[in-house]
Amino acid sequence: MSDNKIVILSRERQDIGTTWNLLPNATVFVHESEADAYRAKIKNEIVTHNKDRSTAIRNFIMEYYGEGTRIISFDDDIKAFYRITTLNGKNKLNKITGEEIINQYSAMLDRMQEKGYHLVGIAPNTNCLNYSKERHITYNNFICGSCYAVIVSDIRWDEQSDGKSDYDFTLQHIDRGMGVVRLNYLCSEYNYDTMSGGATAIRKGEWKKKAFDYIMKKWYPHVTPNTKRPNELILRYRKMK
Repeated sequence: MSDNKIVILSRERQDIGTTWNLLPNATVFVHESEADAYRAKIKNEIVTHNKDRSTAIRNFIMEYYGEGTRIISFDDDIKAFYRITTLNGKNKLNKITGEEIINQYSAMLDRMQEKGYHLVGIAPNTNCLNYSKERHITYNNFICGSCYAVIVSDIRWDEQSDGKSDYDFTLQHIDRGMGVVRLNYLCSEYNYDTMSGGATAIRKGEWKKKAFDYIMKKWYPHVTPNTKRPNELILRYRKMK
């Protein structure tokens, strides 16, 4: 098992963040102006930066560690990790530890690195319907930015996007032939868009519509509108070189 860098992105959440409770050995990346506040509250190692947007922070982390590094990245609002299993024909959520999620990601990186795959992740919710025996693992599906693993290449997060940048990051890897693996038997529970701080500290007004329009313009027809949910996308790109 190769060495992994376990990281958490956090902003204005030293009192309410949750992920470091599950991952006490992770390195937390925080804005330099908030370093003292975090050091007074959490025991994790802290690295500072001067970036404002999450995309810029993610790029900073990749450049901090360098090309070829295996990074397993988490947002700061994760409350629990789960493995989905089937019992009596029904899918069920089973809570697992932070260590177990790291082991699952690391094992997949070990298997896929030699095949040229660079991005591993999970679906964006705890819906058990994401999983089936036939869809235990899928390829070139959308990877949620709150909980993923990447082998650093020259691909970077698009800092022009105010949201939905995980769609762009996924699509860049597919388009470049740096395959994407989704582990449908794993998921995480998090407080996206409800907890103060984080991305909500800078996202204002019609940011969801702007983010939707930006990704649609950049990647159509590889993404299409989700007709059931306004300003949401469906990824339809399955290209492998």
